Amino acid sequence: MRVGDDREVPYAIARHVMERVSRDKRIVRSTLFSSLEGLHMAEHEGTPIQILEGYFAKRMQEGALRAKDPHLAARFFLFAVSFYVTDIYIKFFGEPLVVSDKEAAWTLADMFMDRLLPLE
Repeated sequence: MRVGDDREVPYAIARHVMERVSRDKRIVRSTLFSSLEGLHMAEHEGTPIQILEGYFAKRMQEGALRAKDPHLAARFFLFAVSFYVTDIYIKFFGEPLVVSDKEAAWTLADMFMDRLLPLE
Protein backbone atom coordinates (compact mmCIF):
# COMPACT_ATOMS: atom_id res chain seq x y z
CA MET A 1 0.00 0.00 0.00
CA ARG A 2 1.27 3.45 -0.87
CA VAL A 3 1.75 5.79 2.08
CA GLY A 4 -0.92 8.48 2.15
CA ASP A 5 -3.32 6.71 -0.19
CA ASP A 6 -6.46 6.62 1.92
CA ARG A 7 -8.41 4.79 -0.79
CA GLU A 8 -6.27 1.69 -0.39
CA VAL A 9 -7.35 1.06 3.21
CA PRO A 10 -11.08 0.54 2.54
CA TYR A 11 -10.14 -1.27 -0.69
CA ALA A 12 -7.94 -3.72 1.24
CA ILE A 13 -10.66 -4.36 3.81
CA ALA A 14 -13.29 -4.86 1.09
CA ARG A 15 -11.01 -7.32 -0.73
CA HIS A 16 -10.34 -9.17 2.53
CA VAL A 17 -14.08 -9.63 3.13
CA MET A 18 -14.68 -10.63 -0.50
CA GLU A 19 -11.82 -13.14 -0.49
CA ARG A 20 -12.97 -14.72 2.79
CA VAL A 21 -16.49 -15.14 1.43
CA SER A 22 -15.28 -16.54 -1.90
CA ARG A 23 -13.25 -19.19 -0.02
CA ASP A 24 -16.15 -20.15 2.26
CA LYS A 25 -19.62 -19.15 1.14
CA ARG A 26 -21.07 -20.39 4.44
CA ILE A 27 -19.88 -17.10 5.95
CA VAL A 28 -22.82 -15.27 4.35
CA ARG A 29 -25.34 -17.74 5.77
CA SER A 30 -23.76 -17.91 9.23
CA THR A 31 -23.51 -14.10 9.42
CA LEU A 32 -27.18 -13.69 8.52
CA PHE A 33 -28.35 -16.37 10.95
CA SER A 34 -26.08 -15.12 13.74
CA SER A 35 -27.50 -11.63 13.32
CA LEU A 36 -31.05 -12.97 13.51
CA GLU A 37 -30.10 -14.67 16.78
CA GLY A 38 -28.71 -11.41 18.19
CA LEU A 39 -25.02 -12.30 17.84
CA HIS A 40 -22.97 -9.53 16.29
CA MET A 41 -19.47 -9.86 14.89
CA ALA A 42 -18.84 -6.16 15.52
CA GLU A 43 -18.66 -6.95 19.25
CA HIS A 44 -15.45 -8.96 18.78
CA GLU A 45 -12.04 -7.29 18.78
CA GLY A 46 -10.13 -6.71 15.56
CA THR A 47 -13.13 -6.79 13.26
CA PRO A 48 -13.07 -4.94 9.94
CA ILE A 49 -15.44 -2.32 11.39
CA GLN A 50 -13.09 -1.62 14.31
CA ILE A 51 -10.01 -1.50 12.08
CA LEU A 52 -11.65 0.87 9.61
CA GLU A 53 -13.20 3.01 12.36
CA GLY A 54 -9.80 3.43 14.02
CA TYR A 55 -8.17 4.35 10.73
CA PHE A 56 -10.90 6.87 9.85
CA ALA A 57 -10.74 8.42 13.35
CA LYS A 58 -6.96 8.82 13.14
CA ARG A 59 -7.04 10.32 9.64
CA MET A 60 -9.92 12.66 10.61
CA GLN A 61 -7.96 13.90 13.63
CA GLU A 62 -4.99 14.53 11.35
CA GLY A 63 -7.23 16.56 9.03
CA ALA A 64 -6.66 14.21 6.08
CA LEU A 65 -10.36 13.24 5.98
CA ARG A 66 -13.47 15.30 6.54
CA ALA A 67 -14.71 15.23 10.11
CA LYS A 68 -17.56 12.72 10.27
CA ASP A 69 -18.54 10.01 12.73
CA PRO A 70 -15.82 7.37 12.11
CA HIS A 71 -17.98 4.55 13.44
CA LEU A 72 -20.84 5.39 11.07
CA ALA A 73 -18.43 5.81 8.18
CA ALA A 74 -16.90 2.37 8.83
CA ARG A 75 -20.29 0.70 9.23
CA PHE A 76 -21.81 2.27 6.13
CA PHE A 77 -18.81 1.25 4.03
CA LEU A 78 -18.98 -2.30 5.32
CA PHE A 79 -22.76 -2.35 4.80
CA ALA A 80 -22.08 -1.79 1.11
CA VAL A 81 -19.39 -4.48 1.00
CA SER A 82 -21.58 -6.94 2.90
CA PHE A 83 -24.53 -6.28 0.65
CA TYR A 84 -22.35 -6.83 -2.43
CA VAL A 85 -21.12 -10.25 -1.24
CA THR A 86 -24.55 -11.27 0.04
CA ASP A 87 -26.20 -10.33 -3.25
CA ILE A 88 -23.84 -12.66 -5.12
CA TYR A 89 -25.30 -15.66 -3.28
CA ILE A 90 -28.83 -14.56 -2.42
CA LYS A 91 -29.51 -12.63 -5.65
CA PHE A 92 -31.70 -9.89 -4.16
CA PHE A 93 -31.76 -8.06 -7.48
CA GLY A 94 -31.62 -10.95 -9.92
CA GLU A 95 -28.39 -12.16 -11.44
CA PRO A 96 -25.25 -10.83 -9.75
CA LEU A 97 -23.23 -8.08 -11.35
CA VAL A 98 -20.72 -9.17 -13.94
CA VAL A 99 -17.77 -7.47 -12.29
CA SER A 100 -14.62 -8.75 -10.62
CA ASP A 101 -14.29 -8.45 -6.88
CA LYS A 102 -11.25 -6.26 -7.47
CA GLU A 103 -13.26 -3.83 -9.61
CA ALA A 104 -16.15 -3.87 -7.15
CA ALA A 105 -13.81 -3.18 -4.22
CA TRP A 106 -12.12 -0.25 -6.01
CA THR A 107 -15.49 1.18 -7.05
CA LEU A 108 -16.85 0.97 -3.51
CA ALA A 109 -13.66 2.46 -2.03
CA ASP A 110 -13.54 5.27 -4.61
CA MET A 111 -17.20 6.22 -4.25
CA PHE A 112 -17.04 6.14 -0.47
CA MET A 113 -13.76 7.99 -0.10
CA ASP A 114 -14.86 10.68 -2.55
CA ARG A 115 -17.18 11.89 0.24
CA LEU A 116 -14.58 11.67 3.02
CA LEU A 117 -11.54 13.14 1.32
CA PRO A 118 -11.32 16.94 1.48
CA LEU A 119 -12.18 18.79 -1.69
CA GLU A 120 -9.08 19.75 -3.62
